[in-house]
Amino acid sequence: MTIVSLSILFSVLIVSTLNYYRYVRDYFAKSIANEQELVEQIVLNVDTYIDELSRLCLTPYYDSDVMSELEKTVGNTQELLHKKRVIEDYLRQIMIMPRKDIISVFVCSDAVYSSTRQRYKGAVGSDYKESEWFNKAFESDDYIYSSMVAGDESSENVFSFSKSIKSINNNSKTLGVIRVDANFRGINDVCNRVAVDKDGALFILDADSNRIYENSKLDEDIDLRTLKDVIVTGGAGEVKINGRDYIVISEKIDPIGWYAVKLNSKRQLASGAVKAIRNNGIFAILLIAAGVLISINAIKKYLTPLYRTIDTMQEAKEGNLDVRAKEESTYEIKVLNETFNQMISQIGEMFESEKEMTKRIYETELLQKEAKMESLYHQIQPHFLFNTLNTISILIKSNRKEDAVQAIEELSVLMRGVTNSNQDLSIADELHITESYLKLQKLRHDSLEYEIICEDDCRSFKIPALSIQPLAENAFVHGFENVSGEKKIRIKVTEGEEHILVTVEDNGAGMNVVQLKEITDGLEMKESPGAGLGRRIGLLNIHRRIQLKYGSDYGIRIDSTRGQGTTVKLILPRIN
Repeated sequence: MTIVSLSILFSVLIVSTLNYYRYVRDYFAKSIANEQELVEQIVLNVDTYIDELSRLCLTPYYDSDVMSELEKTVGNTQELLHKKRVIEDYLRQIMIMPRKDIISVFVCSDAVYSSTRQRYKGAVGSDYKESEWFNKAFESDDYIYSSMVAGDESSENVFSFSKSIKSINNNSKTLGVIRVDANFRGINDVCNRVAVDKDGALFILDADSNRIYENSKLDEDIDLRTLKDVIVTGGAGEVKINGRDYIVISEKIDPIGWYAVKLNSKRQLASGAVKAIRNNGIFAILLIAAGVLISINAIKKYLTPLYRTIDTMQEAKEGNLDVRAKEESTYEIKVLNETFNQMISQIGEMFESEKEMTKRIYETELLQKEAKMESLYHQIQPHFLFNTLNTISILIKSNRKEDAVQAIEELSVLMRGVTNSNQDLSIADELHITESYLKLQKLRHDSLEYEIICEDDCRSFKIPALSIQPLAENAFVHGFENVSGEKKIRIKVTEGEEHILVTVEDNGAGMNVVQLKEITDGLEMKESPGAGLGRRIGLLNIHRRIQLKYGSDYGIRIDSTRGQGTTVKLILPRIN
């Protein structure tokens, strides 16, 4: 049966793997061809758009008044004002055109003549003759393109195209330079028609890898300078970005010198192949299941007696020692069943004897443990109630009636805790009792500040009653004895992988090394517990109750520094 199933599995896996690699290869080739066509179309559309804008540089030749004024040499202020009016009227006519992408037009000749919709960082200034774009355009008959990508959100991205204005009468004479500035709105309109797949991106970059246009669905931003080598060569290439493989398709936009760049994740392109192999995997599982069913039905009739014996053994393993195997079928199975029945009978007799002995031992130990626990609970109740009633008495004698009433209400909470002191409570209820005690103490001591923090997941866990309150009482009574100033107690309950940790911190007097060692030794002593604890018998009470109930891995751990305070940690099992 196993051999048949494995043969089917390996056959399907081999076929699926071969189909996967062939599919991925063909899909990649087709995808790259489609992406190249798409990028070429983007380049064509952007080039057409740039060419259309560039034609604005030729419009001065269609206005004889403008050309005439550019030919003139200004002799006085009146002529200069007339020349400025004629040229800038012409420029304003260009700006009236219903195109929102044109933001400024300049004619730089003996002065700067302009018409602009808005002020921006890259506008032409009085030092235009020192600009690289002006000198290139002045000395050339070609269009000169440049772009300015803003470094902050307050400035607008602008690209410019400039061209020299030649004299109509003397083509070798340059009258000036016309420059048109446009924002990237038109470029965005052209490129936004292209859909970008998940984990892909489309960029229009200038020669310095500045982003003219961006439509990115990548998980995080990338440094496009890392793609420069692939982009400059053009065509298709592969690159690794942040640990992922991408296909890069790039094409240069002449003559502006920009690049159209398309990124696609190889993983995304392979999603179809992954889906195909997943379907093949499901088909393989169905085939294996069919093969297993056929194999089981074929051999079941030969193994039925053995299966029956195995079921009987499994039932005995689960604790039913009264079960017996049927002594039938073939000779081998019959001998096996007889031996098994004899063994079960002997185990049953031994188990009954062991059960009786274990019962007597367990009852003895349980009675001893219950007696110890009851003694510890009775020990803590009088001490706890005495301190609480003493607090209420002081409030009444101080004529603080409202505080006394509040103290009695808190006492009711404490009384319920004491009444249930031999039971387990949730951590939430135990913290409620503890907070009632601290509220009572705060009524007497205004300088007392406390904080109780408990993780939500810990609130429902069960712990022995009066396990946390005595720790807070110990911190207050012994930590702040003969200590003036602000008194702070912080209680925190956190959940670990295998235990619950209750931490009680105070900023009281603390203990020196000798005192800390005496208390630690007193908690760890087995023969005469309590030595070295002095008045801190409450710590031993909690420690012994926890260890009696849960074992030596749990209990109290203490850390203290003289003059800085004490930290008591109570380690409890996670019991919900």
